[in-house]
Amino acid sequence: MLEATLSAETAMLSPAWQEQLRLFRKKSQLEQLVWLSCLSHRISLYARGTYEPGTDEVSQPRELRRFNELLHRLAGFQYKVARHSPEGMPAVLVFKLIEDELERLGLSHKHVLACLP
Repeated sequence: MLEATLSAETAMLSPAWQEQLRLFRKKSQLEQLVWLSCLSHRISLYARGTYEPGTDEVSQPRELRRFNELLHRLAGFQYKVARHSPEGMPAVLVFKLIEDELERLGLSHKHVLACLP
């Protein structure tokens, strides 16, 4: 019964993100926090591509806002994991949000996830 529920729960994710969620759930709390930190750092590096080179200007404000909103959600989820809190978005919805936003931003999950532990 539990497996059927988990399967239905993750059906909204692509197979690649289903696997990432499965692996994430197997990690210890510390390993989850490290993974989320690494993912946030990686995404922030891509966000830097929205800046106008050599200036303080932003050349892609809409994309920068998307990155910021994604990082905001990730930080909130990371805080939830750190506190062992049941409040906030469940992991499956956070992973769906990550998947959808990376796709909207034109980023391949393979590139983003390549360096993650």
